[in-house]
Amino acid sequence: AVDLPGGKIKNLSIGMAFTASPYPEFMAELISAGGLIEYTKKRIARRTKLAI
Repeated sequence: AVDLPGGKIKNLSIGMAFTASPYPEFMAELISAGGLIEYTKKRIARRTKLAI
């Protein structure tokens, strides 16, 4: 099991858990948007909408 925001990784087959630095907030947004291109499209659309 992988908890990216929390920085936790658990190997369920052997019961070991590991911790890592959680992703920065912008990186989590980038991943949830579907990658850099989709993230950028959404940011541009949001900025364009705010400017109108």
